[in-house]
Amino acid sequence: MKNKYPKPKSLTLAQQRIGVSSHFPGFRYGGSHKIGIWVGSLNPGNECETYQVKIEYKPGSRPRITVLSPKLRKRDDQARIPHVYFGDHPCVYFPRTGEWHPGKLISATIIPWLSLWLYFYEVWLVTGKWFGGGIEHGEGEKT
Repeated sequence: MKNKYPKPKSLTLAQQRIGVSSHFPGFRYGGSHKIGIWVGSLNPGNECETYQVKIEYKPGSRPRITVLSPKLRKRDDQARIPHVYFGDHPCVYFPRTGEWHPGKLISATIIPWLSLWLYFYEVWLVTGKWFGGGIEHGEGEKT
């Protein structure tokens, strides 16, 4: 039996690049024809830090997010930062749910989700509680 819901078509790197540059003009592109790399600043709220972030994307795979500065830090009373992959790469969605796939724009999903993640990270730094929801996963999971 043929699947009545076909797999969404992946967007090209050029389409992703146009999406990011049109929605986030402050993000700089520095990739190649095989991998896209965007670096830009996000400020998740009025009283929040401004974060320098990097998003690496190889078409057909999951974007890899890195917070360049300020560096993510643990609370003294907690062993680890919640909702990060190994190497402290923010986990902005749970891959097995299908929330994101290569047919979706990074500019409409990953970057706004990262801004929300940074907001909840700052709340966690103050309160010690993660209010951002999501599914907690093991510290050793890779991006």
